Amino acid sequence: MSKIVVVGAGSAGSTAAWRLSEDPGAEVILIEAGEDPGAEVPQPLRNDLLLPDVYDWGYRDADTGEPLRRGKVLGGSSAANYRGATRGQAFGYDDWGLADWTWERCLPAFRAIEHDREFDDRPYHGDAGPTPVVRRPLVGPDQALAETYRRHGYGPVSDHNAPDAVGFGAFPSNLLENGDRASTLLTLGPVLRDRENVTIMSAAEATRVVVEGGKATGVEIRTASGPRTVEGDLVILSAGVYGTPELLVRSGIGPGATLRELSIPEVLVHDGVGQDLRDHPMILMSVDSPSLQVAGSPLLLTVRDGTDFFHVFPFAGLVPGAPISTLTFVCALMSPASRGSLDFTTGRARVHLRHLDDERDRLAASGGVRRVAELLDDLAGQGHLTIPPDAWWTNTDTIEPGAAVSYHHAAGTCRMGEDPGSVVDQGLRLRGVDSLMIADASVLPDIPRSQTNLPTMMIGYRAASFALGR
Repeated sequence: MSKIVVVGAGSAGSTAAWRLSEDPGAEVILIEAGEDPGAEVPQPLRNDLLLPDVYDWGYRDADTGEPLRRGKVLGGSSAANYRGATRGQAFGYDDWGLADWTWERCLPAFRAIEHDREFDDRPYHGDAGPTPVVRRPLVGPDQALAETYRRHGYGPVSDHNAPDAVGFGAFPSNLLENGDRASTLLTLGPVLRDRENVTIMSAAEATRVVVEGGKATGVEIRTASGPRTVEGDLVILSAGVYGTPELLVRSGIGPGATLRELSIPEVLVHDGVGQDLRDHPMILMSVDSPSLQVAGSPLLLTVRDGTDFFHVFPFAGLVPGAPISTLTFVCALMSPASRGSLDFTTGRARVHLRHLDDERDRLAASGGVRRVAELLDDLAGQGHLTIPPDAWWTNTDTIEPGAAVSYHHAAGTCRMGEDPGSVVDQGLRLRGVDSLMIADASVLPDIPRSQTNLPTMMIGYRAASFALGR
């Protein structure tokens, strides 16, 4: 029996442990720094939009101060996302230029983790996976938006997760039948607790990967009862886009200058660790509109403009302290060129997202805002909303970096690829250390034009398949 240590029980780690433990010949040790709340999951982890501080790692953008919520609990950030369940278009995966990560190669894993309640008979959807995907029926306010979108040349789509869907339609959501968020905490947690070949070690923070003779042999952890080492034949890091590179650096794997500055003995110098950080920036445009507010997920408009791609949707309650009638239209740039990075310290890494740092993103964001402004003017003319007299977008032709906030889809800090600068190869193996894999959003060579929860679960599933030799 092979012993596999998985560090991090979020979207990828829980999925990897679930897939690995289907093989009775695998012994899986799942290590999670946060707590396992057990069967009685607190309400905030079931439904709330904002993650309570007790379950949050406490990251912030070092340049803007914006909180960057990351789940510190069994289920990880999947226990805190807003139930968005898009996968991205097929061309986005094909554009990575990696033979083993085309849409065709990723699709079986997407199907395995999903049960699409409306389209499970389609060849690009799953019908038996642990994650339910649903779409709420469209109501009156949605119809008002749809009619306006039609007039501006956008077409309807019944399924935003069809391989090349572009247009407007119901937002796919990962929801259980009782309305709870279908996080890996709620969907996979009970399964993993019941499997005899799975050991869940919660409230156990990994502090270092043990590397001996060029091979990972285990993980040092810190628990309430003191430090200990968990040995394994294979180590899979799924600690997240910020946590995984932090753990690598603490293990002596990272940029040489950083290791020397922090007086960490070098195991492997790799300047790519913590670089290539990217995130979807959101531009917020708030109006007054009691009539267009709906309960549940909003109507989603996806826009492709040459190489630029946008998510556009209205969202109530997004701006803290705003009047109850405020409705914020989000214009999210889903194909950003800007790159950020992590600065490593003895504590949490300093995150620099660098939204709209690249001029191409500022130009793209300006074009996206103009598109949304035209829609808002039309809706205002119909009496569906009121644009504030001091609306910032009516008096500017350029979008500055400070205008963006995070869509919380960070990726790429341990980038996968075949070039020398990539951190892992297409099999998710860390270059230069045997028996060490990475499986989370940090390996993404670019962000899918979607939320990252389902793509991250797909990575966890494929990592387990690679580890099992399947």
